[in-house]
Amino acid sequence: MGSSTLEAIPELVVSLKVRDIISPKGSIMDNKTYEALKSDSHPTITYRLTRVKSINPTAKGFTVTAEGQLTIAGVTKTVDITANGYKQSDGAVVFEGSKPIKMSTYGVAPPTAVMGTIKTGDDVTVRFKVTLAPTN
Repeated sequence: MGSSTLEAIPELVVSLKVRDIISPKGSIMDNKTYEALKSDSHPTITYRLTRVKSINPTAKGFTVTAEGQLTIAGVTKTVDITANGYKQSDGAVVFEGSKPIKMSTYGVAPPTAVMGTIKTGDDVTVRFKVTLAPTN
């Protein structure tokens, strides 16, 4: 990898513990979310890269479009994700982006709490920022 270019991503797996998701709506909604995402039987959400479709340079770094397997609540679907990336001065590479998804695609009923006064729609946007540190 040059100073700000990215040539390839040979492998990438990102896992998130469902119980690390915190709602700004409070602990009642957190617990409903964990229940909806089936955290007892499926404690992680995982994205596994299957192929990089493109890497294009930008003024600040690069844009990556990739295909991967996203697993939520035990259901795996193939998704395309686009991320903006850049290389930090310490050599770490940072990827940032977002992906709109429908919870029902993964068999998840949108959680509600307090008799429906607090709820989440079927359409959600997952925002991510992943930093990959170089190994020495």
